Amino acid sequence: EREEGSEESPPARPLEEKVDQFENLEVERFSKEEALKKPVASRFKKYFATFILLLFLGGGVYGVVEFLPRAAIQVVMRRVDWRYVEAGTAKRNLVEIDVLGRSIPADIFSQRKNFNFTYPATGKKQVERKAIGKITIFNGYSSASQVLVAGTRFSSPDGKIFRLEKNVTVPGAQIAEGKVIPLSIEAAIVADVAGPASNIGPVSRFYIPAFKGSPKYESFYAVSKGSTKGGFVGELAYPTDLDIKRGKEESAKSLQQSTESLLSLNVPPAFKVIDGSKQFSMLKEKVNQEVDENGGFSIFLEAESSIIAFREIDVLALMKELARSDLKSKNYSGAEKLDIKSYKLDYGSGRLDLGQGQISFALNMAAVLWEPLDPYGLTQKVMDKNEKDLKALIYSLPGVQKATISFWPFWVKSVPANSNRVKIEIE
Repeated sequence: EREEGSEESPPARPLEEKVDQFENLEVERFSKEEALKKPVASRFKKYFATFILLLFLGGGVYGVVEFLPRAAIQVVMRRVDWRYVEAGTAKRNLVEIDVLGRSIPADIFSQRKNFNFTYPATGKKQVERKAIGKITIFNGYSSASQVLVAGTRFSSPDGKIFRLEKNVTVPGAQIAEGKVIPLSIEAAIVADVAGPASNIGPVSRFYIPAFKGSPKYESFYAVSKGSTKGGFVGELAYPTDLDIKRGKEESAKSLQQSTESLLSLNVPPAFKVIDGSKQFSMLKEKVNQEVDENGGFSIFLEAESSIIAFREIDVLALMKELARSDLKSKNYSGAEKLDIKSYKLDYGSGRLDLGQGQISFALNMAAVLWEPLDPYGLTQKVMDKNEKDLKALIYSLPGVQKATISFWPFWVKSVPANSNRVKIEIE
């Protein structure tokens, strides 16, 4: 019985059952989803493993095709040491090597240059110099020519006297339609007295004092278009003998360095230049002892530097022929086919004869000779041969001293037919 004033609670079990039911449904749904995922992952792993296997097998097949099989052949050729310690000659007139004369062709290269060098004059002396210049003498007197001897005086309007340096013949005037047309000649003059007073500008009319008082005085006259210069009295610098000697030595040295530097740029790289192959020649030398306004004198030089040079390739060709001849005389088998494999070559100082266009020099050569073998030609011969036939072929070749043959991998027993898989080394 329910007591009075109390209320009965509603039953809670249906709610719990609903929660349990929902949880069971979620567990069942999750299990189904997991069951669906497992076959997909399994299939992916299976496909991936298959791909890796195929890739590995493909790489293996490619490696076999690309890198297998292979053959390596190392051939050691017979060698002989040879030495040459004698003279050789390079000649300009040769066009090819001369084995009997032990000579090779040569070329001569030259560089010519001139220059005017200036050096200070250290000497001092009292000097009296007369001004010099040039005048143009006119004959307006007659059609007859007039001889004026050296020393003939000419007077400027202000009375300064100048004299002719040399005899001159003034041509006669031309007479046309009763008119006299003066003709002229140029002549050098020198002032009558030393000093700067005779250094004057252009003069419109010089007279000849010797003709004064005669009709010729007005008809024979001269003009100067330039100034007279050089008049001087006083102390002046001059080059001493030591100044000139030092100047010549320094000028020659400087010009030699300059011409040889230019010459070295003109010799082709293929040519060999040895000690003693150069010559420096002085062609012109002129010393001007007149001192300029700065107290210097000048030396003019013209010189030429020459070099005789040869190609070292010609030296090696000559040495090869001499070595073959020498070894052949000693009954060395195959001497005529020998070539130079390696060498050391030294040249002695040359004895130059530029007039004959040749230079002689000592040669010191230590060489190793062999009969070379063509790797490409040998490759074409050895393809497809088994080891036995391969050895027989190689040892039948002249000059072979030793051969090492290897195949790869181990099951390969013959040379591949593909030349790219055959490696040949010649030593």
